[in-house]
Amino acid sequence: MAERKYIVFLGKDEIGIYTAQEIHEQFGILKKNVCKYAYAGTRYRGQYRFVTVQEPKKLPVEVREEWQEEWDAAAEVIRDVIDVEKLIREKWDSTVRPFHRPSDSIWRF
Repeated sequence: MAERKYIVFLGKDEIGIYTAQEIHEQFGILKKNVCKYAYAGTRYRGQYRFVTVQEPKKLPVEVREEWQEEWDAAAEVIRDVIDVEKLIREKWDSTVRPFHRPSDSIWRF
């Protein structure tokens, strides 16, 4: 597993990119505190600031050329199901709902 990296700033100047272990060796700060300073955004000894390097997430598998067609086919199936559900809801509302009366109605029996 790769260690998280931090950009180290001295004031507004960037010093470099280091791991927590390297920062510990150079500056004497505990490794667990490097993460805390980076998360809080506070400065170590009033001058050093640590910013976590955000590495882009990698896709677990290669993107295939056919995925676009598969996605379109799946989306079409979902749209068809939604259309059928809307049709059923419209039929339900126009036929069954008019005969349903709330229990607190004066016309209940």
